[in-house]
This record gives sequence, structure tokens and C-alpha cells, in this order.
Amino acid sequence: VYYALLQLLRIPGTDHSEKLANLTGFFLEQMNSGLIPLNYFTEELLSVIKEWIKESDSISPEQLSHINRSIESLHQKLQLVSIYGEELKKILENGESYSYYSTENNFRIIDSHSGDHHEFFLVDTDPDFPSGFLINRHILFDTLVKESLRKDFDFEYVIEFPEGYPLNNNQNLVHSSQLNPYFPAQLIRIRLEDEGLISDIVRRRSWIYGIASILLLVAMMLGVVLILRDMSREKRLACLRSDFVSNVTHELKTPLTSIRMYAESLMMNRIKSESGRQKYLSVVINESERLKRMINNILEFSKMEKARQEYHPVETSLSGILHSAIRDMNYWMEKDGFHVRTEIEEDIKVTVDPDRFYQVYTNLLSNAIKYSGDSRNIYIRLYRNSESVVTEFEDEGIGIPGDKQAQIFEEFYRIESQESGNIAGTGLGLTVAREIVEAHHGKIRVESEVGKGSKFSVILYRNKTDEERSDHRG
Repeated sequence: VYYALLQLLRIPGTDHSEKLANLTGFFLEQMNSGLIPLNYFTEELLSVIKEWIKESDSISPEQLSHINRSIESLHQKLQLVSIYGEELKKILENGESYSYYSTENNFRIIDSHSGDHHEFFLVDTDPDFPSGFLINRHILFDTLVKESLRKDFDFEYVIEFPEGYPLNNNQNLVHSSQLNPYFPAQLIRIRLEDEGLISDIVRRRSWIYGIASILLLVAMMLGVVLILRDMSREKRLACLRSDFVSNVTHELKTPLTSIRMYAESLMMNRIKSESGRQKYLSVVINESERLKRMINNILEFSKMEKARQEYHPVETSLSGILHSAIRDMNYWMEKDGFHVRTEIEEDIKVTVDPDRFYQVYTNLLSNAIKYSGDSRNIYIRLYRNSESVVTEFEDEGIGIPGDKQAQIFEEFYRIESQESGNIAGTGLGLTVAREIVEAHHGKIRVESEVGKGSKFSVILYRNKTDEERSDHRG
């Protein structure tokens, strides 16, 4: 076969290059498999094949790659024979005289006689078809055992190769075993570096699971409390909204009835005197203003809920806004016999939205009128100090319980007086007033005592610049 392939490669011309390349590849495959044995002429033949490849241009890339791989594999085999040939020959000739370890097939594990104790042969000693492998212990153990196992273990461990094989091992968490039937002299022992590691992990995880269970239970209880609170709040708001609709209907109906009645009397000329007609016209105008205030509060609250309030702050006289509010509410105070005492510092100029602050003052004054009870005294003050401008509305009425003072600013909420019964109103006046004041970087403060009256203070801080206030948009 060697002679035939050599003669074929020496035929000149390229007409049969493809067929010859296929034949050469097949020949090299048979040499690699051992069906065509290697001999002292193999190296020379491989050199001839390399030269022929260089001179043949018609060989396909696939054929060329296949032939080159086969040649490289054969070179490795030749190198192995060159280094260990004599040693392997002695092993095969002496047969059983060399000590080796048996396996379940014809392969034998034989320590290298070259003096390199890190290598050994895995050899099939069949004299008719000898074959085998040269194995490096370091590569095998370090790569295949330690690295492969280490990445799949949850816990730290130590791999040892003890001298003897301990059949009975009383140590906890230690396991020793034969590494592999093909390596009977190599034993592997695996143990935890810290035997208390498992106890620590169990204890640590017990704490983690315990704390997690407690937190989960607390979260569940908190969730139940929040759900119940929200349900209670929604139920209360539903009742307040229902009362609001009823109250608004009544509140709107009252001024409309008065306006219709007085306007109808004027239209039918029932009032003959000029003073009487002026009085009736005054009632129509004031009831219209009252209706306008209620509608403005409802509209302002609707904008609050949709976050669509708009403010147009300008530098204006706060005392002028307050005088205007008192003047427009004077009809109702005179009608019910109220005495208004004022202490107003003039020429206080601030940057606010005049229409919105007029609404704040009329709401607070209307609130003082409603909840004054039998008292007919109302005190109104406007003054400034080093830090703020303060407007106060004080009455001597029924007062507000301490536990209710935070709720009076909530939407639809209204104080029910035991003395006066259920006082009419929409429950939006104070809500709207607080929103407007806070939009101007101020605040409303209430001081009250049951049976002695209430004082509402509107505070605007002077250290807020005009630019800061004018930048505010609802």
C-alpha cells in the first residue's frame, strides 16, 4: 500500500487530482485508525504527500483541510512512538512480567517507565492489535476532577489522594471512593473544610425564614388594616357625598326661592314705595351673591380634584380685599344682628390672586356667622409682623372639639351642633379656603374651645418672594 500510493503521487498531470486526493484521504484515515500500520517509512511518505498538495491546485478546500488534519494526527502518533516506542515494545514483549492494574476490558494501566511519574499509559496489550493512550495525571485531575466538580458544589470541599484506602471512616461528612475503575490506585476523598458549616447554614436560614415569616405576617396584618381603613373611609365619604347632594340641593333652593319671590313681587308692582323696591332689589342682589359663593366653592373644589386650579397673583392691597369681603357680607350680618369689630392695618400689600383671597375671606366670615350660636360678636383683625401677614376671624360661638379640628378641613365634613342642630352648608368652604391659602405658600390655623368660640388665622409668610408666589400653579 505504501509503495502503490507513492507511485500514484509521482504521476505527472492534474487530470486525476480529485480522485487521487480522495484516495490519499482514505489512505490517511486507515493509517490513523491502525488498519494500515505505521513504520519507519511513514514520516517520508507524509513529506511526499505534503509536497504533492502544494503542487496540486485542483484540490477542494474541504479535501485539503481533511488531509492536513490527518497528517497532523499522524505526526502526533509518530512523536509518541519516537519517545516511548522502546518502552512500549518492552511492555508488549514481556507481557505479564510487568505489573499493571486490571480493568473490565483488555486495557491495562501501566506507569510510565520514562521516569515521569505524572504520566501513565492506558494500553490494550492484544499482540495482534496493540493500541493505547498516554495520559497526564495533572491535566486529568486538575482539569477534569477539581475544576469540573468545584463549580457544581454548593459547599466548599477538599480533594485528597491518600496513600491507603480507608474502608471504615468514622469522620463526619467525609466520603472516600475509588476515582474510576480505570484508575484503581487513585482514590478521592471529599470533605467539608468546616464541619460546622451545615449547622451554621441551618441556623442562619432558620433566622432568615423566621424573620421573613414574621415580616410576611406583619405585612398581611398591615394590609388588612389598610384595607379596612380604606373601606371605612370610602364608606364615610359615600355618606358625606350623599349628605352633600342633599345639602347643596337645599342650599341652592333657598336663595333661588327668595330671588324668585322678591323679583316676582317687583315685576307685579306690589311694592309701591321707592324704599320698599330698593329693599327688595337689595335682597335679590345679596341672595344672588350668596348663590354665586356656593357655586364658586363647588367649582373650585371640582378643579381641586382634577388638579386644574389656576392662580393669577398680582401685587394688591390685602386690606382692600378684606374690606370688600366684609362689605359684601354686611347684609347677612345686619340681618342676623351681628356686631363686627375690626382691627385692620391699612396699606398691607402682598402678591396674591385677589379673586381667590376674596373667596377665602367670605368663606371664613360665612363660617363665623353660621357657627356663632347665640353670640352676635365677630372680631376681624389684619396685621403684619417681622415674618408674616396675619388675618384673623374670631367668634364667640359653639366652638370645635379638639378631636374634630383636623377634620373640619376635609371635603364635605360639617360640625353638627347640639345647640343649633344640623347647620346648613356644603362642607366645602374650609376645604377650598385651605387649598387657596396653601397654594400661596401660606397656612390656615384654627384655635377653638367648645362653648367659647373659634379663631381662624390666615398666615402669609413675608419671606416668600413675589417670584416664588407667581410661579405657583394649581
